[in-house]
Amino acid sequence: MAEQTFFERGDIKVTSARVIFGGQTFALAGVTSVRGMEVKPDRKGPIILMILGIFCFLITTIIGIIWWFMQKPDYVVMFASASGESRAYTSKDSKLVADIVAAINDAIVHRG
Repeated sequence: MAEQTFFERGDIKVTSARVIFGGQTFALAGVTSVRGMEVKPDRKGPIILMILGIFCFLITTIIGIIWWFMQKPDYVVMFASASGESRAYTSKDSKLVADIVAAINDAIVHRG
């Protein structure tokens, strides 16, 4: 059976047999499921800076607030296999991760 492509953008490719993220290739034969995941940024730094700003200087509070809002979550493609879960790909683009997850699910279904 010929390898069918389900998704291709830049250095990311999902086929009926494999998933390629740049130089890293995953065989779909071992993947039992896939899901997208959001990883919220660690906010301890801006919180500490804002607390220091309250006690020290107004400017540090402003910098802490700007820092807080500039942080964006990561979106992750998670693979599940017999050996457990692993992070396969991380991006700031939630739509890209959702498209990859949908393409991998299509490839898993196509694989049978």
